[in-house]
Amino acid sequence: MPAEQARFKELGGLCAAAMSRTMTAIEPGMTEFEIASILSSETGKQGIIAIVNLVATDERIFKYRHPLPTEKQLERYIMLVLCGRKWCLVCSLTRLIHLGKIPVEIQNKLTSVAKIDTEFIKNTRPGKTIGEVFSMAREAYQKEGYPDE
Repeated sequence: MPAEQARFKELGGLCAAAMSRTMTAIEPGMTEFEIASILSSETGKQGIIAIVNLVATDERIFKYRHPLPTEKQLERYIMLVLCGRKWCLVCSLTRLIHLGKIPVEIQNKLTSVAKIDTEFIKNTRPGKTIGEVFSMAREAYQKEGYPDE
C-alpha cells in the first residue's frame, strides 16, 4: 500500500541515519559489545527496535555470517548489521568499514559482491520465480569464484 511504502521509505532513512551516527562514533579499541550498544541506542532514540544487531571485527567478519557481538576489540575492519523494526515494518542493512588502506583481497571481494548483487537486481522482476532468481544467483556466485556460496 502507498502508506506502507512511505513508512518503509522513512524507516529506511531513519535506520541509515542511526547507522551513520554509529559509524562516526566508532574508534579502534572499542569492543563489539560497545559498538552494538551505540547502534542500539541510536535506533532506540528514534523509536526503532533493533531486532537484529550484529557486529564483527577483523578476522571474525570472515569466520561468521551472523556474528553476535563479543568482547573482541576493533583493530581495522568492522561489519555492522541492523534489522530495525518500527510500524510493524523491518528495514535491514549492513555496513562494512575499514580503517586505513583496504587490502586487495577485500577490494576483490567487494567487486565480486557488486557484480552478484547486480545480477540479483537485474533478475528480480515480475513473473520470475524465486527458483529462477536463485538459479541465477548460483551461476553468478560460481562465475565470481564462489561456487559454494
